Amino acid sequence: MAERVALVTGGNVGIGHEVVRALAKAGHVVWLASRDADKGKKAAADLAGEGDIRPVRIDVTDEASMVAAVAAIEAAHGKLDLLINNAGATFGGGAAHVADLDALRAAIENNAIGPLRMSQLALPLLRKGETAQIIMVGSGAGSLAWLGNPAPGFEGRIPLGYATSKSVMHSISVQLAQALKADRIAVNVISPGYVNSAVSQYQGTKSTAEGAAPIVRLALDPAPPTGRFISDVEGQELPW
Repeated sequence: MAERVALVTGGNVGIGHEVVRALAKAGHVVWLASRDADKGKKAAADLAGEGDIRPVRIDVTDEASMVAAVAAIEAAHGKLDLLINNAGATFGGGAAHVADLDALRAAIENNAIGPLRMSQLALPLLRKGETAQIIMVGSGAGSLAWLGNPAPGFEGRIPLGYATSKSVMHSISVQLAQALKADRIAVNVISPGYVNSAVSQYQGTKSTAEGAAPIVRLALDPAPPTGRFISDVEGQELPW
């Protein structure tokens, strides 16, 4: 069986780090992407013994870094089977009626446009992959249905920039899934749940390993669906 090659953005910390660990243990060659090259190298060294893990620098707001990473993967393997767009950041901006528009623009650039561009650049390699899939790490906070009726205790607490950028990412993902059906490349959004990480300001109720689990489950699916918004609860989907 040919080796499967995965690229995980934001793989040096949190959920991404656990996804890298799990996929490497499952036998994938995993490219661990980090905005800071030194942090990426350290994260890969920390996972020594888990499998074939290769650090690479990717800043999703820096196209040159994405181009260079794709070129490195092409030179090493000639293909890519799995792209996990996990990298992202939390941006506030205040309530919508007084929002800081610069913060909103930065959020959309990091959390929506960056993953789209990463997907576009990786597409030639994904077309050569086996059961190729793009996984967008989304958020329940980006669900318009949820935002219209947030869970008790979350009213007014979800940062505008984060929620809006995830909603934009979700929209992009649905359209990308439709566009890539002919290429047989699955595109899905998955919510890791309320994870105790920097994104939740360490207020989450799930560990990073628990947050990674549904992403890994989808990544290892031999016949993944496409165009779905998948919950962290196995077998469930979320409203867009």
